[in-house]
Amino acid sequence: MSGANINGVGSSINGRSTNINGVGSSINGTGAKINGVGLSINGTGANINGIGSSINGVGAKINGVGSSINGVGAKINGVGSSINGRSANINGRAAVTR
Repeated sequence: MSGANINGVGSSINGRSTNINGVGSSINGTGAKINGVGLSINGTGANINGIGSSINGVGAKINGVGSSINGVGAKINGVGSSINGRSANINGRAAVTR
């Protein structure tokens, strides 16, 4: 681990990034998990103020409620899930599934 775990409840494992005020685990993440409740696993972007999981996601999950799984792109202020999506879900309340 070459990043910081600050005020975090949970583990930062093999993460080259920061876990700040996070409840949950940051595992193999190369981005930041800030004020996030849930898991950031193998993510190469940021999980900021997100409630839910970011798993294998390339891009940002910012202020999102729900999960970003295997998504390439950004999930910003989205309510719902982005699963295997290659585009952005911005301020959207529905799921992007492809």
